[in-house]
Amino acid sequence: MQKIKENRFFGMILSFALLLFGLFIPLYKNKPSNVYLIALAGIFLICSLFFAEILTKPRAKWIILGEKLGALNTRIIFTIIYLTVFLSVRLFFKLIKRDRLKMNWKKYPSTYQEKKEISLFSDPF
Repeated sequence: MQKIKENRFFGMILSFALLLFGLFIPLYKNKPSNVYLIALAGIFLICSLFFAEILTKPRAKWIILGEKLGALNTRIIFTIIYLTVFLSVRLFFKLIKRDRLKMNWKKYPSTYQEKKEISLFSDPF
């Protein structure tokens, strides 16, 4: 019963979206409405109301498509965030010649240890 409800909801949402693209958006732009999209919306509405079980495969394929597009969008968004944040910080540090990670190598250092100041426990920061 749950699958039939989900299929019915999927069919109604899809028919509403097709009706929106076929009728309302062209009328908003003063263009003729798309008869094919309106007919397809009617077919999906009839299927969702009376034959909801035949929408199982299209709904499953739609879910798979959504997961693949979500994975692709996530990779694109995180790549853009990485490039803008981390590379801009690196470029800024290079411009002001600051080496926070101490990656500049000394050819023959006397020691790799760094001297730290001893702080009091009463005022650690």
